[in-house]
Amino acid sequence: MREVLRQARNYHKKSQFLSPGARPWVRARVQWEFMRRHSYAVWPLYGHVLRAFKEGRLELEENVTLLAGCWLTLPGDARIRIGRGVWVNGNVMLHSYGLIEIGEFTAISRGSLITDATHRRDNLDVAFAKQGMIVKGPTVIGRNVWIGNNVAIMGGVTIGDRAVVGANSVVTRDVEPGAVVGGVPARVIKRAKSDSGVAPALDPTGPTDITAAR
Repeated sequence: MREVLRQARNYHKKSQFLSPGARPWVRARVQWEFMRRHSYAVWPLYGHVLRAFKEGRLELEENVTLLAGCWLTLPGDARIRIGRGVWVNGNVMLHSYGLIEIGEFTAISRGSLITDATHRRDNLDVAFAKQGMIVKGPTVIGRNVWIGNNVAIMGGVTIGDRAVVGANSVVTRDVEPGAVVGGVPARVIKRAKSDSGVAPALDPTGPTDITAAR
């Protein structure tokens, strides 16, 4: 019986860490925080989201949408800022140890990872997961950026306004505004142009709905 109780306590501690939003009252409070910001999250939503909301470390503007299976990691004093009209597709991980900032009207496709840190790996005698993190950040994504499926954006990079990141790419360096990048590591494929031959300007007074902004 003691062993069963010990196992139950360990299981409960792990569930609190990995699935803090599983309890219905916590889920309701998280949904309330999204609703009062005119935003929406489809369940399941993983991570200590409610705590980050309460401590002011998770900042959302209006019309932000997170689809099912997203995971927001914000340990310690880490912060995530998401601008208005941002669309985050399913199974996306925002993994912040310092700061991740996402500009308005940006769309992030399914299965992508955005982080500002990497695991330490200098001690060969210790498992990578137990060596702690090296913060590379902040990671800053500009306005009206399109990020394809299964993209990895690593720490300390800035992606300029209206850039496009192709599916399955790994971004390890800054991306200039209007650039289309792809590959591992991601490199410039072309630069976006409007019909006039120059990169279009963003209208800060434009609509808040992402479908209207594109």
